Amino acid sequence: MRKLLLALMLTAMLAASVTVHASVGTIGVFVNGRRVDFSGQGPVIVNGRVLVPVRDVFETLGFDVDWNQERQQITLVGDNDEIIISIGSEAFSVNSIRHEIDVPAR
Repeated sequence: MRKLLLALMLTAMLAASVTVHASVGTIGVFVNGRRVDFSGQGPVIVNGRVLVPVRDVFETLGFDVDWNQERQQITLVGDNDEIIISIGSEAFSVNSIRHEIDVPAR
């Protein structure tokens, strides 16, 4: 998930600094040096990948976050960027450009 988060940040050309620290028993996510407090499920490690809930991270970055229950899809909208992630998919899009990921979104 670290690759996904990095790819999202670089592709969207965000100015913020996002860091993920994973250690035994705890995972911390920091945006611009400040820890992100997750309102629900926090980050988890699955098959050697850190999966990070995007809502709290992207809201911290100033994005509008919309969840479509019927489509099982999250849309993240920033000043000049739109990111779409579908649950179960091994790809996401940034401004209509498709990017592959090695762990499906969940």
